Amino acid sequence: MLKGGVNRCFTLTVQCSRRGGQLERALDWIVRWIQVLGTQILDHFAEPVSLWVKTKCDAARAGEDDTRLRTLRDGLGEAIADEKVMMCLSEEELRLYKEQTGDTAQERYNLKVG
Repeated sequence: MLKGGVNRCFTLTVQCSRRGGQLERALDWIVRWIQVLGTQILDHFAEPVSLWVKTKCDAARAGEDDTRLRTLRDGLGEAIADEKVMMCLSEEELRLYKEQTGDTAQERYNLKVG
């Protein structure tokens, strides 16, 4: 069982990077977090995916298009070979974009195309 301390550590690291305006670094930490979750990802993916979407929305507001257009699939690359797991992550990411108040049409499009 994954200890809450691991999730807490990554949450704090991502939040510090976001507050410091280091959005690309925050996304990299989220990728590492998901990789550390390994086989337990489906039990613990809500928080990292939520922070992924929030960080991407920060990038959109800051005009950082390269960061804004990066998908979770891009970040993970071949780290997650199980397509079912990747689909769950993508569905959660898409659901969270739909909940955002700003314009996330480009992010949703990139997610569907990627």
